[in-house]
Amino acid sequence: MSNGNKKIPVKFAGSTGILKTNSDSQFKPSELHFNIPTTEQIQKSYKTRYNQRMAILKHLKRYGSISTLQARQAGIMSPASRIKELREAGHIIKTVQDFESMNGMATYYLIKLAEPKQNKVKP
Repeated sequence: MSNGNKKIPVKFAGSTGILKTNSDSQFKPSELHFNIPTTEQIQKSYKTRYNQRMAILKHLKRYGSISTLQARQAGIMSPASRIKELREAGHIIKTVQDFESMNGMATYYLIKLAEPKQNKVKP
């Protein structure tokens, strides 16, 4: 190649491609790593999110509200994401942000639980 670029063949997840790199770079093909989660890691992630949603829901049922700070103290670092997922599941949750005393931190209030899913039985 006249422009000094190298093309390095790459095989990943059953696909092949070409990695283009400048010949002056210090890149070595052996340093090419893909950080792809395993199936076990993905399943653990789903379980963790599920457990976090259930912890928030349990707190909301018991006390009626939960703040971002309370959720984080319980080990839930992204409570807004878990609240969004609970809303997508049909729960009605109101968000109130306190800009005066809590620097905009949110408090979430349970308004209504999602309707239970009905299993349709065919006659």
